[in-house]
Amino acid sequence: MKKYICVILIVLLICIIFTGCKREVGDTVDKFERFEIVKKLGSGDHYCDAYIIIDTQTNVEYLFIEYDHKIAITVLLNSDGTPMLWYGE
Repeated sequence: MKKYICVILIVLLICIIFTGCKREVGDTVDKFERFEIVKKLGSGDHYCDAYIIIDTQTNVEYLFIEYDHKIAITVLLNSDGTPMLWYGE
């Protein structure tokens, strides 16, 4: 009987370990109303997504990378070091 209970507990533990939270693409970016996604650069392996986003108040462009529930964001710069501005496509 103890072996039967141990097997059930191990199976349940394995099921819990391999069951994760569902992740929607771009769910981190969508939470901020001030920013808008203007271009999706691609979706890579292992939940890696990259976007060009803009600050709707200043039109400054940013590179936004989302990887494994972590984010990285950086301003895009012109060759003279000034921030790139979005004027539409």
